[in-house]
Formats: sequence, structure tokens, C-alpha cells
Amino acid sequence: MTTKYLYRNWVVDTEAEAQAKLSETKTRLDNNPTDWCMVKCVEPVADDTFSVIAGELTDEQILNPDNTKTYIFYAKWTGENFFPLTSTELTEKVFEYRRGYVTAENLSVIKSYEDREWTEADLEAVKPPEDGSVPTKHVEMEMTDITPNEDMSGYI
Repeated sequence: MTTKYLYRNWVVDTEAEAQAKLSETKTRLDNNPTDWCMVKCVEPVADDTFSVIAGELTDEQILNPDNTKTYIFYAKWTGENFFPLTSTELTEKVFEYRRGYVTAENLSVIKSYEDREWTEADLEAVKPPEDGSVPTKHVEMEMTDITPNEDMSGYI
């Protein structure tokens, strides 16, 4: 048996590789809010009525919003929209929904497990029933949490 490491949907052979994937993700969390949100500018056209300006903001524009503009924020993983938002409110939403995205996607979690050869019994246990329903049995795999080298406390 060999130890494998799981981070997000990547299975790698070494803890160092898993730690590197987590570090890459942390860099994206710091610099790429378009991974979890979409932002556009809006402008008022009448009382409580806004027009959405065409074009999504870039990562740089979201991280450094113009305090003279009004925004609409869309959370990709929850489907929620918020508007009108000031630049300060936008920044708060970006970081609030980053925390939710990290939690929902388990972005601060690395797991290890012992890879092994599957037996005929294992394969039979997870074989889909002939009627197309979901298998009722499963194969147990013990997973161990690995502490990330990166401090992810500010992201959850």
C-alpha cells in the first residue's frame, strides 16, 4: 500500500504536492475573486431603478473598486445577487463570500489515505444495481487530516 494525498479533486503522491496545490489555491483566493463571484457596475436611472452596465469587472477591478461607482455582486456558488452596493459594501461581500466558498469547497483541507488494490468484494459492493439505482453498499477508506503549511484561518 502507498499513501496518497487528496486536495480538492486532485490526488497526488506526496504531501509536498498537496501542500503546493493548497498554496496555489491560496494565491488564487488572494488575487482571483472571479473564481467565486461576478461583479458589474450599475447606474441609477430613476428612484429604486438601476441599469446594469455591460461587462464584468476584472479581478483587479473587484479588489480595488472605484468609490464613485455602484455595483451588483453575484455569488457563483450560491446564486445570490446583491445590489446596489457601494465600494465598501462590495469589498465586504467579496470577502464574506470567499469564506463561504473556501468552506463549501473544502479549500483548507488536505487528506491522506492508504491506496490499496481493490478486491472483487470491493468492486461488487460498489457495482450499480441492474435497475440503475445507486449502490447501497460502499467501501470504507480511512482518511487522515493533514495540517496545511499555509495559514488558512483568515479564509474560513
